[in-house]
Amino acid sequence: MKKYVLSLLSMFALTLFVASPSNSEMRFGIMGSFGDIETSGTENEESGDKGSDANSTSFEEFFVAASVFAEMDLGDFLVLGVDYMPLGKELGSGKRTDSTADGNETTDDTGTYSASAEADDMMSIYAHVNVGSSGYYGLVGYQEVDVSTSETLPNSTYGDASLDGMKYGLGYKTDNFRFELVHSDFDDVTLNSTSGSSTVTADVDATYLSIGYNF
Repeated sequence: MKKYVLSLLSMFALTLFVASPSNSEMRFGIMGSFGDIETSGTENEESGDKGSDANSTSFEEFFVAASVFAEMDLGDFLVLGVDYMPLGKELGSGKRTDSTADGNETTDDTGTYSASAEADDMMSIYAHVNVGSSGYYGLVGYQEVDVSTSETLPNSTYGDASLDGMKYGLGYKTDNFRFELVHSDFDDVTLNSTSGSSTVTADVDATYLSIGYNF
């Protein structure tokens, strides 16, 4: 994820250097957020001569997180910024036990399967489009978050991944405070097991409220 963070920061800095008007204003601040992360996923496992065995599940997790941001107010219409949220929130976990059904299965996949995933280090670059001088604004942004997995499998493991996505929202701000309702829609991610016998495909979405203060 580091290369993407550096790319975002470089693009942000270049935009500010080239496009900043004389009446622009740099701001720094903190945000507190709370809401729900929804994760749905399907594991497809090749189970010997039986073919593919699909197991689907979904999770909904409540989270509370803090973030820091830096942004440039480019006048009455537009604000550009970057935001970093450590997060560290579990997306879901589960456990199941499989056993070899009969002698027709050439692969012994007997064992207890357990897995969990956690989201960390969410980075975003965003734009606020002000609705006149009312204090209301629309929000759109690009996000990335690291997903680390932890699993106990009889014959293999899964790796980690980085998720890309967009966020959309509405906000209201005063001189120092802001309030936002945001929805984040991340792209689907597919993880392959080290044995090559199974894959996991997951979709992650989040909806949350944020309260911020800029210095």
